[in-house]
Amino acid sequence: MWKYLILIIVISLLIGGLVGGGWWYSNNRINQMEMVTPEGSAGIEVSMSVNPAKVTSVEVITLESDPVQIVANIKGDLPSSCASIHPAEVTQDGDIFTVTLNTAGPNGLVCDPSTDGFSESIQLSNTDEWDKDTTYTLIVNGQEQEFSI
Repeated sequence: MWKYLILIIVISLLIGGLVGGGWWYSNNRINQMEMVTPEGSAGIEVSMSVNPAKVTSVEVITLESDPVQIVANIKGDLPSSCASIHPAEVTQDGDIFTVTLNTAGPNGLVCDPSTDGFSESIQLSNTDEWDKDTTYTLIVNGQEQEFSI
């Protein structure tokens, strides 16, 4: 009788392992899944692409402060659910401010189209050298907005 019981246990273990419900199979699957996770795991590197952000609106706000502070509120769309906004690059040439906003996303991954947008508030300058008689120009990824103090 013990022989039959041991034989049934051994056969059950073998069948369970072959069908995929056994311990060896599940641990092996977990190890395989860990090997294909994104950047930082198992030495896999993911390359990123950087592209200009799609800007939908630009608003210039003058803060009532001393010295006067000018802030650009920029809104736009992200190209995919994997993309994120990069820090803005701001340059000034006389009365023209240029803001460059980029998005970054992984290459080679299939990502859902994004339904999310972004909103960035960028301080243009914190100086007491603003001229009230000057019309300034703000250019954000090609979109121009004029403003005065």
